[in-house]
Amino acid sequence: MPVASFVSFPAVYVTSWSAFCLAAASIVAVDRERLMPEWRDYLGFLCVPWKLCIFVPAFCFVTFAGRYTNDETWDAVTGSGMSALTFLSAPWSVGLLYQIADSERQAADALHRRSAGLAVLFQ
Repeated sequence: MPVASFVSFPAVYVTSWSAFCLAAASIVAVDRERLMPEWRDYLGFLCVPWKLCIFVPAFCFVTFAGRYTNDETWDAVTGSGMSALTFLSAPWSVGLLYQIADSERQAADALHRRSAGLAVLFQ
């Protein structure tokens, strides 16, 4: 019998997620001085009034619409987490992919910065 059949999916998922968070946190700790100015600029980019005015109703809808979807796993905590993490990470992800495609940034540097940014989201 294969070894993988004895390991449950949640155990593998939580272990992988924890390892990724530790790796991302170590990147943030090592490269904090270079990343802090970029994070301040990004926060300013997200806190433009029109973006916040669009985010608030979308946040409320995604947070509270779960009970009407017939999905047992979608509650207010899940919905609020999905909407907040999407608001925080989607523009960065799309911009990073564009910079890689446009050859403005090397893929290794982009992965490094993306991992460091994700560590902030998990704190």
